[in-house]
Amino acid sequence: MPPATRATGPRNVEVTVLLLDIGASMHADLDSAAHALSAYVETRMLSRPNSDLALVYFGTSGTSNELHDEAASAGDPTQYLHISVVHALQQPGLSMLRSLRQVPRGDGESDFVDALTVALDSLYKAVALRDELQGPRVAKRIVLLSQLATQIKPDPGNAFKDTLVRKLAQQGVTLDLVCLHPYLAVPGTRAQLQYILDNSPHTLREVHDAAELAGAFKSREVTATAFYSGPFTISEDFEFKVKVAKKTNQEKLPSLGKESPFDSTDPAASHGLTLAREYRVAEEGDAGEEVAQEERVKVYRYGKQLVPVSSEEERYLKYAVSRGLSLLGFVDAASIPRHHYMKECWVVVADKASPTALAALAALAAAAHKRDQVAIVRYVPRAGGAIHVCAAAPVPAARATPAHLLLNVLPFAEDVRDFRFPGFDRPERKPGLRAAQAALDLVRAGALQEGPRERLVPEHVANPSLHAFLRLVANKALGVEPGADPGPDALRSALEREGLPGSEPGLAKACAELRSAAGLGGPRRALGRSPSQRLRPELAIQDMHAALGEEGAAQSLAALRGMHRHILELMRGSPGDRDVDAAVECAAAMREAASQHFQPDAWNSFLKDARKGFLNEAGKSRFLTDMQEAGLTPLGPARGGSESLRDSLGTEG
Repeated sequence: MPPATRATGPRNVEVTVLLLDIGASMHADLDSAAHALSAYVETRMLSRPNSDLALVYFGTSGTSNELHDEAASAGDPTQYLHISVVHALQQPGLSMLRSLRQVPRGDGESDFVDALTVALDSLYKAVALRDELQGPRVAKRIVLLSQLATQIKPDPGNAFKDTLVRKLAQQGVTLDLVCLHPYLAVPGTRAQLQYILDNSPHTLREVHDAAELAGAFKSREVTATAFYSGPFTISEDFEFKVKVAKKTNQEKLPSLGKESPFDSTDPAASHGLTLAREYRVAEEGDAGEEVAQEERVKVYRYGKQLVPVSSEEERYLKYAVSRGLSLLGFVDAASIPRHHYMKECWVVVADKASPTALAALAALAAAAHKRDQVAIVRYVPRAGGAIHVCAAAPVPAARATPAHLLLNVLPFAEDVRDFRFPGFDRPERKPGLRAAQAALDLVRAGALQEGPRERLVPEHVANPSLHAFLRLVANKALGVEPGADPGPDALRSALEREGLPGSEPGLAKACAELRSAAGLGGPRRALGRSPSQRLRPELAIQDMHAALGEEGAAQSLAALRGMHRHILELMRGSPGDRDVDAAVECAAAMREAASQHFQPDAWNSFLKDARKGFLNEAGKSRFLTDMQEAGLTPLGPARGGSESLRDSLGTEG
């Protein structure tokens, strides 16, 4: 038997053709699409400099590709029209970024099958000219971004698509499709695409808005590597080999190094700076004598005392345990509260080279899942390293994934923080039926689930800070002035309340009702726990006058506070300035009543809350302006005052 040959060629090399639809149906979203691909190019430039990219537009007004030229030379100039190869396969650079910042609007037909054929041909010809790109370790991809909203020509018998699928397989190319607004896709076009996808390795991402499109490509792609590879010990005489890798891990902003701006003429000179630290004896005045490395020792501060700890003693303090993954037992899944899951999550998979390990882990995961239990394991990834006690949740085998375990680190006793809550047995601390119903309505109104689709799924929400960093680096490389090109703000708006589906008036109404039912909000905060008269929204002025007709200062104050609450709730629930006129009318009635019943503080308190709530809120600051124009100024100790509303409250927080 001949010895096995190892795969040759560079590792972590990827060649990709970016295929962007710029036809008429894409014009409304073309800026967002170009920004998404620009972020993809920036990622490759920073994290995968060995990768090569090509850029192809389809749906263009003109035509510029070799397949069309070859067909035209053969006497058929109607083939592969409206497709332009903007950049041939090359290492990504500033020229490609500039192209993606100035994407033209095309008016040609967006035939994705022809575009895929041109992209594959461009990829094949470029790879054939470079020996280093022909090894089996070189990943080949075509990234297609389109709405599929153009009806393409039919393909009777799927003959053309079968040829395309066969060539994709021969070249080992993976399709990565991003479909924007999938509900706009033409059925016939979508059916032809589905045929290709069913017969080719691919990924398909459907995005429904600019925020999802901006997050279609990660700012940094990290391939999972085994952090631990070794035995999973079940008992003294039973173990099998597994691999443990990170499932999730918080990605941080790249650290910024310190470089010298000195422009040396020596090409071998380095701009890097080195950091040196000196230790000296602390003395009054000038620094004392320098302390050598062998004369320094670590100390533990115990009160005012410094207790020296030698390196031998420091090793003794460590919990010496061998490297490995060991089963300790099983517990009910419900017995581990969610807040006990700490740090990142790990995934445990069986070694694919061992059929015994595959069968053992599959059986273990299936049995634990059937009994709704999780395994408690001891995990030491490195010899002499930290020891972790983890909960291993079973995930049975599915069609696309093998059986595996998900490891989450559990806390030790010292890691648990004790927060003492006040007693909740007092009746006033329990929600009433109205408050409970209002909270239920709020949950329903703010639901992120829209049919089968859910908003803010972690796999589809990119980190706006990381993308902003990429944009900053690209802008500096392109010579763009700081702040001149912040880029689309879709990622940030996706994480704002106004950018979510519950931001319509239904949610605002539910919030106002819950605030009222729970006794929260502006009037309650400004006026303490004093009672207020509840007014009917449609008859607020009549209800206030009716309550003011009853004898007693307390009753009149409660009526004014009720109007105070009603006006603020009306404005908070108003979409924009729709209810400003009604609110000003109620405010005028309240000021007149406060003056007549000698309650200036009630009116002035309302003005302060109104200013705090609406002065800087877009669409609602008109409420303050209209009150000013109507002469609804603060009341003095006696009857009134002529000072300006903004001037009199200008020093308020």
